[in-house]
Amino acid sequence: MTLEAWITERGLSAQGGQWSAVFAQARKIPSHLADGRTREILFRIPDEAPALRGEILRDLVRAWAAEVIPAEAEAVGKRLGLSDRYRRVSVRDQSTRWGSCSSTGTLSFNWRLVLLPWELHDYVVLHEFGHFAHMNHSGEFWDFLHAHDEDAGCHDRALRDISRAVMALRD
Repeated sequence: MTLEAWITERGLSAQGGQWSAVFAQARKIPSHLADGRTREILFRIPDEAPALRGEILRDLVRAWAAEVIPAEAEAVGKRLGLSDRYRRVSVRDQSTRWGSCSSTGTLSFNWRLVLLPWELHDYVVLHEFGHFAHMNHSGEFWDFLHAHDEDAGCHDRALRDISRAVMALRD
């Protein structure tokens, strides 16, 4: 499945919920414009290079993800009282991982989080913050997750079920 087909069919997720995508032709420069009020994101893509449409869309989605994911991480950190535990948030192109947490305080997230349903997107951010409380996947770690997300087990299974399809999306 292409990235555009996925987004058209399922939308995107950020800032507490699902977003719908609208596609329009750009004159020359590709761009994205998000409207938080309507939860729509407009992707303007030049028609001059149809072969590059998927690549351009991927770059636009990645740019939007780099804007929204750090703000979401900050909000989750505040909600959990763990804001002081992280130093920076990076949004990267990871081929197998949704996120990671370093002992030095760096949270790294896959830009593809915005392609997941909101509850899974939020679960990944919570999961990585859980590592500031427990730097492993021990019983205490899972207790922490379940204390903040009663459906953590279901979300973890759903994430495993959808991961291959999202990671395999092509331009």
